[in-house]
Amino acid sequence: TPEFWEEMQFFTNHGSAEKIKLPNGDLVVNARNFDGKHISAKDGMRTTTDAPDNPNGRVLLLGGSTVYCFEVPDSLTIASYLQRFLNFSDLTLQVLNLGVSGVTAINRIEKLKSLGTLEQNDIVVILFGDNDVGWQHYYLHEPLLLKVIRNLRKYSRLLAWIYFELSTQRKIKAGITAAHETAARLNQLSRHLNSINVRHNFIIQPNIYTKKSLNKYESEIVNRFGVDFSQIIKSAYGFYGQLRNLPFVSATHLMDHTDDSVYLDWSHTNATGNELLAKFISQLELFKNDQTY
Repeated sequence: TPEFWEEMQFFTNHGSAEKIKLPNGDLVVNARNFDGKHISAKDGMRTTTDAPDNPNGRVLLLGGSTVYCFEVPDSLTIASYLQRFLNFSDLTLQVLNLGVSGVTAINRIEKLKSLGTLEQNDIVVILFGDNDVGWQHYYLHEPLLLKVIRNLRKYSRLLAWIYFELSTQRKIKAGITAAHETAARLNQLSRHLNSINVRHNFIIQPNIYTKKSLNKYESEIVNRFGVDFSQIIKSAYGFYGQLRNLPFVSATHLMDHTDDSVYLDWSHTNATGNELLAKFISQLELFKNDQTY
């Protein structure tokens, strides 16, 4: 509808993030409060529909814009799909959407700390990967000479080759460094959550670069973002692929068998992709019916 399109364009242009200063002086990144007809956020969180009236616990779903899901209305986010899956399985848990555009997993760890004391009937789920590959840091700190060559390379094959040769190892290093740092901080968080008996999983996100076979539309997306982007992402995901033990869970295979693409760009998915990911999360051991809530 035109109303949804206008709301979506607002977040496309402005993002969903808003920095808030806490009473102790710390800064935390929240979702921007927004009272739209299709997209809404309150108290720093994107609205999750279909919440139970008297929940016995919370599911804290953390991540970036792929968790916020501004491409779909409130009812079709990963969090809202997950809420309905849990409702159908008779679990009285309330899903909280703590996704914000552009944030890393390390940022979401800081957000988690700002929430105060977690209870044993809380469940923490962090989706990570897309913003945790070092691309933001790389392009922010790319040497000036490389930036100039990158901007001019479309006019010269020689400049394109020079940029490729000079930047490749830098990008690979940026991806691996970001992955190491992210995994270390998540492992640190896991030890803390284990010490207070809070169940948790950290899910390695799928994206178009983890899909085994691309259709024509998906190949065009990859070509549009270029080899620069793929070098950083693939180097980081090469490391993430080695994280095979709990609390890490890989969902990188999840979209492999989607004939009609679920991708809107290299990372964001449509409602079908959101539903697939929510179903995957709902089937984790965290949510087995023999758990006590």
